[in-house]
Amino acid sequence: MTRETGGSAFPHQHNMLVATDNGELKTFGEEGLTIRDWFAGMALQGQLSNPYAMEVLNNYINQNTNMYDVAASASYNFADAMLKARKA
Repeated sequence: MTRETGGSAFPHQHNMLVATDNGELKTFGEEGLTIRDWFAGMALQGQLSNPYAMEVLNNYINQNTNMYDVAASASYNFADAMLKARKA
């Protein structure tokens, strides 16, 4: 199953032509950060700037769960919800 990424958030194309072994010229570039990754990063930033959210995440340490994994997973859950809302 392919996960929805929303496409490139900040597309960037290098206009660099490179000759292949058979003499063809190809343009190589980078697609940039996906919208899903950007949404997740923004959600993570919000979580980490909220003292209450950090307190909740710290409670996971007492349950033998890595709070960083919980924060990252929650961030991508928010991102997936944002992508779903974009389509509505």
